[in-house]
Amino acid sequence: MNLKFWLFLSVFILSTLSTKVDAAKEVVFNLPVKNSQSQYVIELMTLAYKSLGYDLVLKEHSYDSVLQAANQGVFDGQLGRIADISQDYPDLIKVPFALFDFKLLLIHEKKTCDPCDISHFSSISYRSGFPVAHKFLNKVQYLGDRIPVQNIKTQLSLLAQKKVDAVLLLNFQLSHDLPHFESANYQTQEVSLLNSYHFLHAKNKDLIVPLTKKLLALKESGVIQKLKDKHGIKSYRF
Repeated sequence: MNLKFWLFLSVFILSTLSTKVDAAKEVVFNLPVKNSQSQYVIELMTLAYKSLGYDLVLKEHSYDSVLQAANQGVFDGQLGRIADISQDYPDLIKVPFALFDFKLLLIHEKKTCDPCDISHFSSISYRSGFPVAHKFLNKVQYLGDRIPVQNIKTQLSLLAQKKVDAVLLLNFQLSHDLPHFESANYQTQEVSLLNSYHFLHAKNKDLIVPLTKKLLALKESGVIQKLKDKHGIKSYRF
């Protein structure tokens, strides 16, 4: 009886340890807004992590607070963000490989300037939870009213009602959320061209070098271009 008990206990302990080891081979990120860019990044990073022996897991989280959560280690990093978020979230470390590039657009109704200077607008709306627009306004030292909102439809509604002078948004947000946007009624100008990068929390810093090497290998083998073609990801840098 005692021998059977100890054998059972040994098997149970080994099974428990094995389960813990398997669980430790996961990297957890927040579930991003669904669009072509996020689906491309999810597929690419799933492939890259799998080759390193990790499963990529996605969990829902409020987008407005997800950067704070990632910086605190609630998540293992961020799937895709602009390069300089580490200035505000120092425990998020950039993996030095550009996943894709995108445009920051300024949309307005002014007809007297082309292109218009940011100082021409007394109020600008942007989508909260996306640091790109906020950082751009800081960079150009914009002194007007900043109106953060939850979605692009609200932005353009404010613009149509002339409650704001202009809106800032990402080109892929516009094409995904409002594919039938009446661009002829507005002036659309590119104000910045940026790259999106993968970020890891400082606790995972040992993964940065092998992950970078893996992404470079996937690029050289043509896999990344195939994924971009599959998801319709354009490149604006030549």
